[in-house]
Amino acid sequence: MSNKKGIAIKLLIALTFISATATLSAQTKDWGIEWGGSIRTDLYWDTRATTGARESSLLFLPNNEQLNSKGNDINDVANFYWGSMNSRLSGKIYAPNCLGAAISGFIEMEFLGQIDAQTNMIRLRHAYADLDWGNSKLTIGQTWNPMYVPDAIPTTVSLNVGAPLGPLARNPQVRFSQNLGSGWGLQLTAFTERDMVSPGPNGNAVSYQRNALLPAFNLLFDKKYVSKDGYQFHIGIDGEFKTIKPLNFGADGEEIDATLNSWAANFFCALTTSKFTAKLNAIYGGNLADFLMLGGYAVSEYENGNPSAYTPFNNLGATLDLGYAINKNAKFGIMFGYNQNLGTTDEIAVGNPTYTAWGVLMDNMLRIAPRFTYTTGRITFGGEVEYTAASYGNEIETTSNGTLWKGKWDSTTDVSNIRILLSTTLAF
Repeated sequence: MSNKKGIAIKLLIALTFISATATLSAQTKDWGIEWGGSIRTDLYWDTRATTGARESSLLFLPNNEQLNSKGNDINDVANFYWGSMNSRLSGKIYAPNCLGAAISGFIEMEFLGQIDAQTNMIRLRHAYADLDWGNSKLTIGQTWNPMYVPDAIPTTVSLNVGAPLGPLARNPQVRFSQNLGSGWGLQLTAFTERDMVSPGPNGNAVSYQRNALLPAFNLLFDKKYVSKDGYQFHIGIDGEFKTIKPLNFGADGEEIDATLNSWAANFFCALTTSKFTAKLNAIYGGNLADFLMLGGYAVSEYENGNPSAYTPFNNLGATLDLGYAINKNAKFGIMFGYNQNLGTTDEIAVGNPTYTAWGVLMDNMLRIAPRFTYTTGRITFGGEVEYTAASYGNEIETTSNGTLWKGKWDSTTDVSNIRILLSTTLAF
């Protein structure tokens, strides 16, 4: 028997055992797992070459103009793709009470892999445990970053849910949630980078935060209101502080102590009625690249030929999502999004290294995405037209001496892409 066949048989036996155990435990209610997930197939056409994740199934931005020897833009080409790698398998776990808390958990996998070369391979999305005492809850594991508030995130057909105009990140974390009464809530979270990470001298890596010896911290304050008529309103604000250390040693072997501290603040609100939804999310901050957003940082000072200080690119991003239920099956919606580069906090030399999301220096970006979905039973058909316009920085806006700048541009190159997306999702 080949090794691969042996592994396959063992996996089948394990899944059979888990399924049988889950069925038995569902009857006893002591512990168990309830399986769920979705089978999704996407078909999309782009009018331009794009930057995204996993064959651009998560579309972020149209590629900058790149002229060949004949003056033709080699990125001004249409393309298409379809695939089912965005299918998912999840398990909701329940267990006996412990420490006076109700114990539950959630685990979810998808088939996107960690890099494009691993497309169609399994990767972890969520894996966390909840200890719920009623008014207090402790969440331990990997799940959404606290700045990703599901109530306020656009309900796009596209899996990018608005990114890079708004936050999209999952992190290993420890989160404490406290119900303050009358719908008010407070959350304190410590988290680290994992799948979505900061850029740096060695590419995108988790090592920059690990070198800093500190997790990032987030404090969130929100209010939820449910009326007697059934409409819901959720509003809140949160802030983040994180530290990264891009280098431990310079090229000459000398130890480097320089770190980058950055802040971010997020405002969100969401209104939901029986027919209408409105969601607003606005985020401002420095070095937002680990949210799959525009931005990053640059070396601002040198000492003995090695970096001695860094400065963040500051960005303001916002998304507005409107939805309307025509009936119980058909829904229409539209998302508007914008992101503006506000420059670096400190002046930097023109030739200093910059570390930004996807290695691009962007001035601003705009997106408009109308959509339509139709759900019958457990299957949903979706269609979306996504228009994205991006302005890439060209000529640097220097200071009076012509050698320093603050991350802004005198001129830009403007490009755009239109994506037509069709999607079919079977939920189970």
